Amino acid sequence: MPSRHDQSEHRSLSSRPGLLFFSLVVLCCFACLKGVSNAAGEDRIIAEVNGEAVTDAEYRLFLLKDPTPDVRNTVDEKILTRLIEERLILHEAKKRRMTVSDNDVEQSIRDFQQRNSLSPQAFEKTINDKGMDLSQYKKWLKDNIIVIARITDSEVDSKVMVTEKDISDYYNQNRRLFVKDPEKILTGAIIMIMSENPSPDEITMMKLKSLRIYNELKKGTSFDAMVELYSEDPSKGKNGIIGEFRRGELVPELDKKLFGLREGEISEPIWVKEGIFILKHVRSLKETYVPVRDAREHIKATLLKERRETRYRTWIKSLWERSKIIIY
Repeated sequence: MPSRHDQSEHRSLSSRPGLLFFSLVVLCCFACLKGVSNAAGEDRIIAEVNGEAVTDAEYRLFLLKDPTPDVRNTVDEKILTRLIEERLILHEAKKRRMTVSDNDVEQSIRDFQQRNSLSPQAFEKTINDKGMDLSQYKKWLKDNIIVIARITDSEVDSKVMVTEKDISDYYNQNRRLFVKDPEKILTGAIIMIMSENPSPDEITMMKLKSLRIYNELKKGTSFDAMVELYSEDPSKGKNGIIGEFRRGELVPELDKKLFGLREGEISEPIWVKEGIFILKHVRSLKETYVPVRDAREHIKATLLKERRETRYRTWIKSLWERSKIIIY
């Protein structure tokens, strides 16, 4: 029986390295935003979520999550939508009387300090520099960031699972994504090198010579023997073997012809800048794949991400449908 994601794959709040980092970044302009709001008088309401106002100052604070320069002085619909969704999640948490203990907050802070090599004193100084004392910060963290993470874990992460069959099916249906070494062809060639500035007579003689060689090969003369007699390339000493080639590695004229040959087949003469080639498809080296056992974790992460996003959007849609939203 496959284990549920909340049992085997669940990430604790303390394992989220970005959680407290974001909360600290948000605080960077917290005091400044409060000052702007107070100076301007009553804060402008830009939306309501179940009767609760969403203000312009809250929107500016939320912008710190994704500070897009061209929307700093406007209310961007997509960003406002995300803010409303966050508010919907908080409302749902309150309805369920979902709480976070002081121990959860303390543990999250300790984990953050340890990961970032911060002493408790240095961490508190950072909070103070942003316009809050530690107790205010803990309350804000508890009421917003951690509650959102916890209810999202409950409604989304805990309901997402990936089985071994899912992993196997994905691997088999997407084999091209796991090619380790593409198909190659062991290639032989008879090469007749053309001089830098050939005369018309030289070109004619080379053409006739290449056709004679090709006709001999068609009659069944050994390719190796013709290499020995006529090839002008150092590969002559290796029975004409010029290497193993993937599709696209040779110049287009040679590549197209080589990959159109069956194994053991020989091409007609091919003219290129360097001279004339007669190619032989000696042996196909089939493509190899990353074993499914080595791709397992990557596939699992991919499927979890896709399914989490689908589950999250479905859940958020249901919250919108059950709520009263007004946007001004």
